[in-house]
Amino acid sequence: MTTAAGFSNRRLRRVFSGVTGALVIFLAVIATSPAYAVFAGWSTPVNLSVSGRDAVDPQVAVDDSGNAVAVWRRFDGSNTVIQSSRLTAGGVGWSTPVDLSVAGEDADLQQVSMDGSGNAVAVWQRFDGSNTVIQSSRLAAGGVNWSTPENLSLPGQYAYNPHVAADGSGNAVAIWQRYDGDHYVIQSSGSSDSGMSWSTPETLSASDQSADNPRVAIIDSGIAVAVWWQAAELGNQIVQSSRSTDGGITWLSPVGLSASDQHAIEPQVGLDASGNAVVVWRRSNGSNNIVQSSRSADGGVSWSTPVNLSASGQDADHPQVAVDGSGNAVAVWHRENGSNTIVQSSRSADVGVSWTTPVNLSVSGRSALYPQVAVYGSGNAVAVWYRFDGRNNIVQSSGSSDGGASWSTPVNLSASGQFAENPQVAVGGSGNAVAVWHRGPPNNNIVQSSFSGASNGGGGGEELANTGPGVSVNDATLVASAGLLALGLLTRVFMRRRGVADLR
Repeated sequence: MTTAAGFSNRRLRRVFSGVTGALVIFLAVIATSPAYAVFAGWSTPVNLSVSGRDAVDPQVAVDDSGNAVAVWRRFDGSNTVIQSSRLTAGGVGWSTPVDLSVAGEDADLQQVSMDGSGNAVAVWQRFDGSNTVIQSSRLAAGGVNWSTPENLSLPGQYAYNPHVAADGSGNAVAIWQRYDGDHYVIQSSGSSDSGMSWSTPETLSASDQSADNPRVAIIDSGIAVAVWWQAAELGNQIVQSSRSTDGGITWLSPVGLSASDQHAIEPQVGLDASGNAVVVWRRSNGSNNIVQSSRSADGGVSWSTPVNLSASGQDADHPQVAVDGSGNAVAVWHRENGSNTIVQSSRSADVGVSWTTPVNLSVSGRSALYPQVAVYGSGNAVAVWYRFDGRNNIVQSSGSSDGGASWSTPVNLSASGQFAENPQVAVGGSGNAVAVWHRGPPNNNIVQSSFSGASNGGGGGEELANTGPGVSVNDATLVASAGLLALGLLTRVFMRRRGVADLR
């Protein structure tokens, strides 16, 4: 015979069993949601440059072990010089800044890259009293002192706008534009010893029209792909590319990527471990600027028909792209939405064959501009940008653990109260991310940085406390365990008060 107490006990067991199951499912969803399985958090910003003089436009590189090098330009009272600081993996902070370029003449447009062993290579342009020349210096892995600057470009004509990339095998390639007396041409030099010695510059672009905005990427096999834009016969600019199989020593004849009936500029390039290449750029469609892309499955020999990544109807600008070793590509840009500029992203899981519908990374209501993106592992990405908060620009970040299909809620990296701009980000093979930017204190601009350890999928690296609205996978696991324990205790107390001695 079933008593009222027995019925009540069974009903309560079913109720609490259902509640417990629902809680487990809910917490499991939180723990595995891509929006929560990203970078564990960012450290409090630290100053890299010394105050008292303006320091701006930082660049950063991170090696496979999490060592980082940042470079920037700083006014020394008479001229601008290139400075650098390094962060050792597992270390407690950044080193005291050192000068890379020689004082006496202005140096700027600095770039830096690191190879798989931790050797750093920096390039910049410097005025030599008559023209600007491209110079380079290297920092050996674990070293303190940079090498004496070396001229990469030939004297006699202006050389501008350098870019550098290093692979995991010690190859480095530098690229720039140089005036030949009639037009600007794209030139390059390669190094097989991590920047200790460089080849004689070679011209990549045709000499009958001016070329601008060179960028380059390289992989461990020495395959390098360079991109730039060049004036076309119809008066428009088109995106062109060339490839090298010997680390930037020799190059193939250039090929066109974009159509020639509208302006196309701002190309960026990424390579996967197999030499598949993805290029993005900005192009006019006659009414607006749109972001387009093309891909190469043969290391830059041939290219696919361009596809549109951004939607038409509003201008989209400043495209950036990053490709991981498995062929996941993530592109970001900023786009007008009718009221403000917002940061958007699209991803490709097949090395640029197909792209997803763009998603918004930044929150609308205030303008967000100039995003940068970096990837690591397989399908992990981090983006940074700056956004107006109503009074100043602040640097923000978002992360993705599913190749850019979904992104975490943006978090602030820089402190409010002063303008923070020009953010850059790099990620090492272990998932350690470093972001840098410059920020205006009351008197001068200073370079700042924040660090984020690896979390889901990063492989190693220190996990930091989360500063955003989400929780990491490890945090969610702890929350789930604590929640179930608390539920069990509350259930037992409640049932004993109802006269139920045991729920088993």
